[in-house]
Amino acid sequence: MLTSTADTQPLALNPTQVVKDMLVFNIDSWPTNTKDLVDFGNDAIDRLTNWFGPLLQKAGCETSVIAEEWFSLKVLVNTSFRDKDYTSLWGIVLTKAPCKEDFQNVLHLVEIMLVLPISAAQCVHAVSAQNRIKSSLRVGLGSSTLQDLIRITADCPPVAEFSATSAVDKWLTRDLDAGERQRRPQFHRC
Repeated sequence: MLTSTADTQPLALNPTQVVKDMLVFNIDSWPTNTKDLVDFGNDAIDRLTNWFGPLLQKAGCETSVIAEEWFSLKVLVNTSFRDKDYTSLWGIVLTKAPCKEDFQNVLHLVEIMLVLPISAAQCVHAVSAQNRIKSSLRVGLGSSTLQDLIRITADCPPVAEFSATSAVDKWLTRDLDAGERQRRPQFHRC
């Protein structure tokens, strides 16, 4: 169990709970009844504020007003933006005045939610690719070349779907007027 740096009280929170609490920003799960909406998500916002407290304060956030801003944000979204989808809503609220100024503290949590990786699968795949590419026989491989090869492994189509014809043609034919030398002058394509 984690403990807060501000006091020695244990926090009843773990990373799994933090991810669950981030779902409070999904407006599709918000109650449509105004009475239910008043208390909706308050506990989750409190837990998120405690969990990310040091980070929020370092970013200049006033954590003491997040709960108040959360209430006002719910009212605004419920009355004016209920017809928006998830992406449109947060795009508007994060970028348009007066929302971005009026809710600047609670929007720190929204920004964290939007950049929070849901899974580490991409990182795991990149490490696996690095281990395959940079073996004991290729320890002299430069970091920029290694990075390029990892990116190719992650972003390119499978080998079965890849056609190297255009790359080979470009490599074989050079612009002699631009001062490029021909790579293999004796090679003739069939």
